[in-house]
Amino acid sequence: MNPSRIYNLDETSTTTVQNPKEIIAEKGIKQVSSSTSGEREILVTTGAIICAVGTFFPPAIIFPRKFFKQHMLHGSPHGTLGLANPSAWLTSELFPKVMDHFISLSHSTKENPSLLIYDNLDAHLSIEVVDKARAALQPQAAALWAIQGGLQRCN
Repeated sequence: MNPSRIYNLDETSTTTVQNPKEIIAEKGIKQVSSSTSGEREILVTTGAIICAVGTFFPPAIIFPRKFFKQHMLHGSPHGTLGLANPSAWLTSELFPKVMDHFISLSHSTKENPSLLIYDNLDAHLSIEVVDKARAALQPQAAALWAIQGGLQRCN
């Protein structure tokens, strides 16, 4: 398979307010200041999809809310998928939307299949996700692969 068709999906917690770790100033200056946002920090889950050749797709961001509002994505990369869940975790109800996001951006088809590698989080393993993969790809290439002490084929 061509490396430009191999992708990895992983989630990470991201804070909406960044605190500077290191401040650089001219030598001899007695007062050095830094500025950060005065807003309250919110923890969100970011799902990043990276290609084997180093390119990436716009992420999926899960906000700790009951309902998603488009303004929550202000300042995010164009094409970012915004989702909401009270815990800000990726759930089995949200993951099919992430799979749709991947299929649309990778232009995965039966003639142009992609390999998406991700961990075996319970939210990732569902019949709905397998059905989406089968609908987009060739039936023999649509098996779900889970990393659990090595690659295992899950039908």
